[in-house]
Amino acid sequence: MAASKKTRFSWVGQFLAFVPGKKSPYQSAFVQVVAAEKGAPVNKTKSYQIRLDKDIREAASDSIEAQDWIKIAGRGKPDKKTGKIVWKADTIKKISLRKVAKIKEKVETRSQSAPSKSLASAKAKPARVLVCQKSSCRKKGSQKVSAAIEDAIAKAEAAENVIVKSTGCLKCCKTGPTVVVLPASSSKKASKETHRKVTPKSAKKIVASLL
Repeated sequence: MAASKKTRFSWVGQFLAFVPGKKSPYQSAFVQVVAAEKGAPVNKTKSYQIRLDKDIREAASDSIEAQDWIKIAGRGKPDKKTGKIVWKADTIKKISLRKVAKIKEKVETRSQSAPSKSLASAKAKPARVLVCQKSSCRKKGSQKVSAAIEDAIAKAEAAENVIVKSTGCLKCCKTGPTVVVLPASSSKKASKETHRKVTPKSAKKIVASLL
């Protein structure tokens, strides 16, 4: 995700707890997400910490308790220092378990109706995109490149097919930022590819070439 761009999300899950911050005891919500209606795909085995807009904190603290089922929506934006996506909600509301079931069914049906990949591809080891985070590459914008790659993967809902990892020096300091692509095990491309002087725009094209 490019440093200046945001991506919308709409998730359904079980509220676990409020996470206090410097400005409010209800600054963030800890949520076990079970379905993504819109936006970035989710890892159902992990919980997400989602920052709440100040306008919705008080209402949320009055109406939502631990173990309640909720629908939460907002946007994600990468942290300028780490490149990791920070989720921030502008809407959060309690919903019934019946509503949760309907949404999950809708999401699963949509997923099943989409063109499916072959069984071999589904079992294939995902492609890996390594982004150099050596100081020289960081100065040339490698963190923005990493964020752009994460954004492209999220928008394509390809988290299971392509993963991005930060790495040490790739021995191309003068031509950084440097990105190395290790193709999926089922790919016809047998060897790795090295890309130099990568920009956020060209980083997205690299991801597109892997899908």
